[in-house]
Amino acid sequence: EDVPISIANFDSKTLTNANIQSLSEVEKLTAGVRFDKRTNFVVPTIRGITTNIVLAGGGSNIGVYLDGFYSPALQGSDIQLLNVDSVQILKGPQGTLFGRNTNGGAIQVNTAEPNQKTRFIGEAGYGSYDAFRMQAYGNLALDERTSLDMAVSYATGDGYTTNIANGDDKIGK
Repeated sequence: EDVPISIANFDSKTLTNANIQSLSEVEKLTAGVRFDKRTNFVVPTIRGITTNIVLAGGGSNIGVYLDGFYSPALQGSDIQLLNVDSVQILKGPQGTLFGRNTNGGAIQVNTAEPNQKTRFIGEAGYGSYDAFRMQAYGNLALDERTSLDMAVSYATGDGYTTNIANGDDKIGK
């Protein structure tokens, strides 16, 4: 069926060329999309539709789907895009196609399928406030019908929050 819908589709080559490292950075590639950071939560916004209810167990008005599975946690909305095949942003109400929590739209992230090509990708970075990040992705072809696919991510940092009552600047660590 034909469905009149506004879709922004980014393949892995486009994401790599634009140096997009995490899902929240796709806002650089399409209009009307924002990812607001509120403490440990990342709240997606499409065309101004969002939620101000930010708590553990609270859902967003924008559905985030990883390989077709809904991700209800706002803490998991900003995933790292190391082994991603494509990202689609569907703007506008998507309740008919996706169901609940898609009043403002849906974001689909499709990871790369395991294949018969052996490869390894590794990244590391260091930034302000002693932020350190490492990521690795590997695909190992075991035989002509079997392959092993694995992604690992590690991040740490001191954070930038300071407790004004006692001066503890490591509270966000």
